[in-house]
Amino acid sequence: AADHAGQILVPFGRTADGLEDICLPRGPRPYESAEAVFYKTHNLIAQCVALAEQYLLVTAAIVLNSWFADRLRPPVYLLLTGLPQSGKTTLLETLRLLCRRSLLVSDISSAAAYGVCSRFGCTLMIDENDWRADQNSRALRKQLRAGTSKDLLTKHLRKTQHAFGSKILSGVELPDDAALRSRCIHLPMDETDRSDLWKP
Repeated sequence: AADHAGQILVPFGRTADGLEDICLPRGPRPYESAEAVFYKTHNLIAQCVALAEQYLLVTAAIVLNSWFADRLRPPVYLLLTGLPQSGKTTLLETLRLLCRRSLLVSDISSAAAYGVCSRFGCTLMIDENDWRADQNSRALRKQLRAGTSKDLLTKHLRKTQHAFGSKILSGVELPDDAALRSRCIHLPMDETDRSDLWKP
């Protein structure tokens, strides 16, 4: 616990509901510069996933951005597309190790996404999104569109929540939602025959 401006702040327990699934740093370490961190991140991603150089640069920038996303407007979404075996999940598994408070899921309800964004300010990563027009998909797309504005809140009974923060999404194809696509940097992925890539 810590005292700040007359308030006692008590951190969440590591096993608090929802927090046990979020990847947290083990502790601070010295670093040379932001540029050195950027290129170490770039080089690690390049060892795990076959990406063109311009996409490696963008992906490394997304990682660094995730550590400050709650201070930036708007946060950046990264949208990965590609057929099965194109490396989307491998890239997400790699980014899970690098992004701030990352939560990697294959499926999440709109209510659960509001919960983790509001309580923990995590980098939400959703693998293999199905952009069909069913009720849960519509609710999640609406939430993702709202998640780029810190001022848009939702009210449910006694709860006030938000969806603000970094998101990394993957799917076989782009969503048929121009407003959501306009909030994303699109990274297309293709299958590779390289055998020298590391496992995350």
